Amino acid sequence: MACVPWKNERERADYYKNLFENQLKVCDKLEKEKYKSKWISIEDRLPDNSQYDWVLVQIVEDNGYKHIPCVMEYRQNKSDWFNEFYGWLSNHNGAFKVTHWQPLPEQPRTPKERGGEK
Repeated sequence: MACVPWKNERERADYYKNLFENQLKVCDKLEKEKYKSKWISIEDRLPDNSQYDWVLVQIVEDNGYKHIPCVMEYRQNKSDWFNEFYGWLSNHNGAFKVTHWQPLPEQPRTPKERGGEK
């Protein structure tokens, strides 16, 4: 007779039900981690130009309206943010401010850049 962790059909059903529920919990946790925000408050730290030239930022107007996140450059020597649409944020007299930022993902690479053929 095979060695199984249950004594009857009810225990067998409970065993598989618990196994399935635990797997769902693990999948939920992994999914949440996958989409977990990597936003960094500018109050915690600002981008270091030696590490990041351009970053994704959240801009908020002085009335609280949040803009769609956009790519901007933070210039440490000017303590200012720049992109082609807004220009330098300091030129807007505080109407817009960056509240959070995050590094951009790596750029896609061609097979040749990855070391493959083609």
